[in-house]
Amino acid sequence: MDERLHVTDNVYKDLNLAMVFHQVQWKKVSGQEWKEAFNIFFPPHNAPLQVQPQDYPTMKYWEEWWSMKQRLPAATIDMVQNSFWKLFKELLWVPKPHKDRLWKYVVNHDFRTFLANYSDQAPHIIVSPASHTPRWEPERVSGGADEVEEEEVSEEEHGGEAEVDQ
Repeated sequence: MDERLHVTDNVYKDLNLAMVFHQVQWKKVSGQEWKEAFNIFFPPHNAPLQVQPQDYPTMKYWEEWWSMKQRLPAATIDMVQNSFWKLFKELLWVPKPHKDRLWKYVVNHDFRTFLANYSDQAPHIIVSPASHTPRWEPERVSGGADEVEEEEVSEEEHGGEAEVDQ
């Protein structure tokens, strides 16, 4: 849970979705859908606060965005939002935002799924229209298959016992 406090934009610039998820539903979206997603994350200055959106009010960025919208003039908010849009366009994927909540998990046949044979609920993400197709490379994840193989080789080299600070 503590890892969520240290997430940077680099997470959203890595198309190996196995780095973040055990399974996931993803969809490459159009430019219009990408902009609509951005506007859900950062509603324009004249957009009303949703009555009871789940997730969003507990996010620090959301609190700061709404606070800015209340304090600053509309022209300033537009400038900030334009700056954020430039940064947002650098991301390769984001959670599929909904107006009432950030994450949805229901099976959606408009989305593709990693793991390929997985057909149950999984988080929805959208992929930028400017990015390549996402990958599923669990062997590149820390603690993945490569590390297990190295541990097994080490055990074989040391008579079946794992090497422990010898």
